[in-house]
Amino acid sequence: MKSKILITLGIVACLCFGACSLQDPEVPHSEPEQESSSSYTPVSLDYEVQKLPQDTIDTMAADGFRWGGRGAPELAAKWKSDNELLFFLYRIDPFLPSNSMRIFSYQLSTNTLSFLTEIAEYDLTGTYFQQGEYSYLCLNHPSFAKVCRIGNGTAEIMEADSWGGEISPTGELAKLDPEDCSVTIRDFLNREPKSGDPHFYVGDQEEYVSWSPDSRYLAFYQSDNSRYAGDYGVLHLCDDSQYTIYDREGNVVYNGAADGFHWCEEPDFFTLLVSDRGEERWKLVSLAEGGENLLPAYPDGNILLQEPDFALIMAYGTESEPSRIVFVDHRTGEWIPMEEIDLEGSQFETADYNRNTQTAVLAIWKEEESEGIIVASWPVCYQIRLSEKS
Repeated sequence: MKSKILITLGIVACLCFGACSLQDPEVPHSEPEQESSSSYTPVSLDYEVQKLPQDTIDTMAADGFRWGGRGAPELAAKWKSDNELLFFLYRIDPFLPSNSMRIFSYQLSTNTLSFLTEIAEYDLTGTYFQQGEYSYLCLNHPSFAKVCRIGNGTAEIMEADSWGGEISPTGELAKLDPEDCSVTIRDFLNREPKSGDPHFYVGDQEEYVSWSPDSRYLAFYQSDNSRYAGDYGVLHLCDDSQYTIYDREGNVVYNGAADGFHWCEEPDFFTLLVSDRGEERWKLVSLAEGGENLLPAYPDGNILLQEPDFALIMAYGTESEPSRIVFVDHRTGEWIPMEEIDLEGSQFETADYNRNTQTAVLAIWKEEESEGIIVASWPVCYQIRLSEKS
């Protein structure tokens, strides 16, 4: 009953198959092996967890923005700037006519939450991008489309022509022509053809995966079995697949086989899920330096964030312990449970990372049940500030 926003808004976490189970997460693991072609050395990080003021966050759903007994609405969070978060709170239920989505702006420095707009009859997946001073949420459907332009404390909903293709994080549209396997890139907000629009060709059996977070590259794959498992199409799992990365001019900058693919927010980095001595492990690849190195094993769970220096994993719960957020240090291989984040009686919703400030935001939905019926629910949000160990 829960929908997904691709902001690319669709939400939530990405399934990965860790090589080890979370038996004793407080025991550091040994130094991760480095492949001979490695040219990047991870940096050990400290972190500080801060819960956003609950009385402020509560106002997003204070009027009971959910359906009784059918679960809570979904919540997505995206960084608009270093000091501003956008929250997208939405509910979709096939049995209700009042599907809608609310958009809020939150200023961290002043702890100010502002309601921007509500999009009624919302039943679409969405794509989120930033261009200039505005952020855009694009809602696409074969028969109609909408674009919500979000400015400084404002939100304007505009009708738009429906489109085919994939929108980049900076607002460019890549269209793959299945007839000749050509890719054309244009500005999404002004889709009129222009001389000089990038145009190139991909393999005749390749399919689109995603733009890189900095919009410099496009990833394609070739396989018979694939699925997306994460926020905004960033993480893609595909058994025995061949991944090819093109730059905007159509030059192949990487090609390799893997069972999974994940972009890092850090420019020029991505990871591949590979087999190492019979175990599935993630490998970090640097496009700028051409190096590769094997990352440490992860606890069994969902990847929330994965960067060159660290990963955040929502480790699976057991009969004796609930799920928990685990910080994985790529330098030491250590698994560190984030005891400050309580996942008991909750559903994880979203994670987003701001590399400029080295700050992650996590949102969960807490629920209280009585005789199998949800009697109360509320959002909870955390900041995780990272810093290099001294």
